[in-house]
Amino acid sequence: MNNQRMRVAVTGLGAVTALGHSVTEMFGRLVAGERAFSDISEFDVACSKFRIAAEIKNFRVSDIAPIGKTSLYSRADALAVAAAEQALRQSGLREQDLFLAVGSTSGGMREAEPVLMADPAQGMDARLAQRLITYPLFNSAKRIAGVIQSVRHTATFCSACSSSATAIVQDAIWVATGRCDCAIAGGTDSLSLLTLTGFAALGAMSSDPCRPFDQARSGMSLGEGAAFLVLESESHALKRGADVLAWLDGWSLGAEAHHITHPEPSGVTAAGLISAAIRYAGLLVDDIGYFNAHGTGTLPNDSMEANAVRLAFGAHVDQVRVSTAKGQLGHTLGASGAVEAAITVLALRERRLPPTMGLTTVAEDTRLNHIMGESISTDCRHALSSSFGFGGLGAVLAISHVDTPNRIPKPAEQRLVITDVFDAQPLSDPLSELNPDRSRRFDRVTAQTCVGAGQSTADAVDCGLVVANAYGNVERLHGYLARLQTKGIRGIAPAEFPHLIPSAIAGITSIYLGLTGPVTTISEEAFGCDTALDFACGLVQLGFARSMVAGVVEARDTGSGRVQDPFGVFSNAPNSPDEVCYFFRVETEEQARAQLPIARILEVWVGQGPWYQYFLDHEAPRQLSRHKLLFCGIDAAALAELPEVGQWIHAERIEFQGKTANPLGRSGAALAAAVRFIARGEADEVLLISKAPTAGSIIHLARFEQGD
Repeated sequence: MNNQRMRVAVTGLGAVTALGHSVTEMFGRLVAGERAFSDISEFDVACSKFRIAAEIKNFRVSDIAPIGKTSLYSRADALAVAAAEQALRQSGLREQDLFLAVGSTSGGMREAEPVLMADPAQGMDARLAQRLITYPLFNSAKRIAGVIQSVRHTATFCSACSSSATAIVQDAIWVATGRCDCAIAGGTDSLSLLTLTGFAALGAMSSDPCRPFDQARSGMSLGEGAAFLVLESESHALKRGADVLAWLDGWSLGAEAHHITHPEPSGVTAAGLISAAIRYAGLLVDDIGYFNAHGTGTLPNDSMEANAVRLAFGAHVDQVRVSTAKGQLGHTLGASGAVEAAITVLALRERRLPPTMGLTTVAEDTRLNHIMGESISTDCRHALSSSFGFGGLGAVLAISHVDTPNRIPKPAEQRLVITDVFDAQPLSDPLSELNPDRSRRFDRVTAQTCVGAGQSTADAVDCGLVVANAYGNVERLHGYLARLQTKGIRGIAPAEFPHLIPSAIAGITSIYLGLTGPVTTISEEAFGCDTALDFACGLVQLGFARSMVAGVVEARDTGSGRVQDPFGVFSNAPNSPDEVCYFFRVETEEQARAQLPIARILEVWVGQGPWYQYFLDHEAPRQLSRHKLLFCGIDAAALAELPEVGQWIHAERIEFQGKTANPLGRSGAALAAAVRFIARGEADEVLLISKAPTAGSIIHLARFEQGD
C-alpha cells in the first residue's frame, strides 16, 4: 500500500440549508447574523411539543429527481444531489473519475416512517410500500452517483453527528495516499419524526431557538441540509489550474468509550482529538486563529467542548476566536460536519468569521473567546472545525488558508498486517456472552458486534472499530414508531432513541469494549466488509490508530426484509445463514511484533467500473512459489477475461462457495477464506476478486515473513 501523503486541496463547495440553496447565500446570511428557525410545515408534528426547526423552504424533491424517479428519492437524497452538483460545478471538474464518501444519521427516514408505523399484517398500499426503498443510508450515495456518473467508488458513514466529518476524512485519506486524484465528500439529513421525538424524549431539545454556550441555554434546535466538498491532490489541482479555496491539512477521529448520550465531562478525549488534528497538519496551537465549534446548545455538550478547547490550547486559548452556526442553522445532524467545514473554508477565504447567534451571556462553564452579536474580520491562517456525536464519536478537521506553506509531516513507512480474525457462526443468543448489567438494552445486532469485535480487540492497544451493516435494526425502529403513533411521545422510553441510529452499532460496541480509536458504522449493501477494511487500513497506514478492527455484521431482523422487499413477505428463521459476523484486526507490522501476524495486506481496492481494472494496472504476484486467485460472485463470462491479467494467469483459480445469500456477508466470508488459505500455509499469496452487478473489489494478501 502507498505510504506517500500528498497535500489535499479544497476546490469546490456546495450546500443547501435553511439559510439558502447555495453555499454563497448561506454564508452571506450567516455573517449577517440571520437565524432560520420557524414552525415545521413539511410534515405533521402534532405528536411533539417541539415544533420549530431550521427547515429548508421552497425545496422540492421533484425539482431534483430525474423525471419519473421521484419515488426513489428521499428528501435527504435530493438535498445531497443538489449540494454535490453545486460543489462539482464550482470545482470545474468535468468527466473526471471521482471517489465519493457520504455521511448521514437518518437517511430517508422521513419517507419511510409512515410505512414503518403501519401494521404489516393489515396489508399495505403498493405506493406507500415503495417509500421504503429510500430508507437505507447508502441510497444518497447511489443517487449522487446516478447523476454524477464519473463516480468510481462510494462509502457511506454513520458516526452520529460526526458522520460527514468522518466521510471527509475518508476522502482526504484516498486523495492524500494517491488512491484517487479527486473526490467529493459531505453529508445530508432531513427533519423527521424519529429525530424530533427522539431528542425530545432525551430532554435535549429547546422550546425556543437554541442558545449555544449561553448561561440560559436549555437544549438544541434541529435543522436539515446537505453540504459537500470537492477534494483534490495538490498536484492535480495545480496542474489543471483549479481555484484552490483552502487546504485540508489535518484531521483526527476518535471515541470516548464513555456513554451513548452523555459526553465525558472533562473534555480530555475531545482535547486529544483537537491536538491530534493540529499536530497532523504540522501546526502548533498558536497557529490556530479560529475554532468552529460543534456547539449544540445542550448543557453537557457545550460544557465538555469548552473544557476540551481550554485543555488543548492552554495559554493560547484567549487568542482563538470561537463560534458555531447551530444558533442559525440548527443541528443538521449527519450533515453538520460538512456544513461547518464548508463554513470554515469560506471564513478563511472571505476573511470573515460568523457569530454565534443566540449567545448573549456566556455561561461560566463555557468561557472562551466567543464571537457574539455580529461577524468580525480576520487575518487568521488556520482554523479547526469540530464534530462530536452520540457515543462520543468525534472528528476534528484542520483547514488552512490557500496562501499558507505546506507544513504537513511526511508519514512513517508502514506495512500492514492482519493479526486476528473472527469468523465463527453467529451465536443463537449473543447476549448470553455479555455482561447482563451492561447489555440489558442491547439488540441482537449490537450484541453480535460486541461478541465478534471483542474477540479481535482483546489485547489491542488504542484500538478503533469500523462495522459494516446494511439496514440497522428495523424491527426495533418499527416498535418505536408504532408506540409513538399509538401512545404519543409519553410512550417513548428516553433511552430507546440512541439505539435506533445506525452509528449505535459501532458506538455502543466501543463503549462496551473500551475502544478509543476511530469508530464508525458503514452502510453498504454489497462490499461493506471490503469498504470497512479499506478505511481501517488507511487510518492505520497514516498513523491515526495503532490497531483497527474492521468487519461486517447482520443479525436476524424481520423488519429488514420489508426494506429489501417492500412488496413481499419476509421472515428469517432462527440461525438463518443470512446472519453474518466477520471481523479482522489490522495493525502495523511494528505494532504486531508481539503477536505473529496471520497475513500481510498488500492492497485493498473497491470500486465501480471495470471490475479488474486496478488489478490490471498495478498488481502482480511477488516472487513466491504459490499463489491463488479466489473469486466471489464472478460468472463464467467474467472469468473468460482473466487471460489478460498477466502473471496471475498461472495462479490456481478457486471459486468461493459461500453459504450465505446475503451480499454484505458474502464479502466477509470470502475474505475470511482468503486469510485462512495463508494461515494454513496453503498459499504464499491470495488475490481475492469479488464482483457485484455494478462494482467490484480486490484484496491482495501475502504470507508474512519476518524481515521480508
